[in-house]
Amino acid sequence: MVYLDRGTSIDDCPSYINSFCHKLKTLEFDSILIGGLGLGILAHWVDTNTSCSKIDVIENENEIITWVSESNHLSSDINIIEGDVFDCNITSSYDLILMDLWWGNGEDNYFVEEQNLISKYSSNLNESGSLYFPINMKLLNLEAI
Repeated sequence: MVYLDRGTSIDDCPSYINSFCHKLKTLEFDSILIGGLGLGILAHWVDTNTSCSKIDVIENENEIITWVSESNHLSSDINIIEGDVFDCNITSSYDLILMDLWWGNGEDNYFVEEQNLISKYSSNLNESGSLYFPINMKLLNLEAI
């Protein structure tokens, strides 16, 4: 676990990531947008365990981006986009968009923000693309949105 200067913590617990990576192995995707960098473990996992050729990650914490960049543990093929997932302007399309983040102070706010992200990013999915929220194991394709 890493604590940011302002008291926020980043936790890329292996058991959490392992809890949903088995699902990623069942999906076919050549491009992925990940909302939330954390310590970069998920982006690294995708890079080393799939044949995905385009990995973009949105992260709003400059301190985390700097730490991950300076630690030099991620492939240069992973593109980190500095911005907030809720208002970042993404123009590319992806086979998979994975929102690995937590927000809000309560369940009601979580579902409102989740719907906002579904509305915002559904147009960035390729024709057979999927939007995945591993925190609640929700996997949506365009037909379900």
